[in-house]
Amino acid sequence: MLLNLCPLWLGLSALGYLVTAGGMGWRALALTGFYHLGAIAALPLFLIGQFLLTGLVMASSLLFLSVLQWDHH
Repeated sequence: MLLNLCPLWLGLSALGYLVTAGGMGWRALALTGFYHLGAIAALPLFLIGQFLLTGLVMASSLLFLSVLQWDHH
């Protein structure tokens, strides 16, 4: 179970971001969702640091969303 924890966590987060972006029409959330999907693709390159990469992706996503000007109407 621990071997699949990082892709599972990033995948669930990506799904949540993409569904929310689709429902609300916010491009920033869609970009964040695709960023998480890209991180899942990069996980096999970081066999030892998968948890570190996952944490960095999660933290940078939250930082990105906190400083970004929301594109709501």
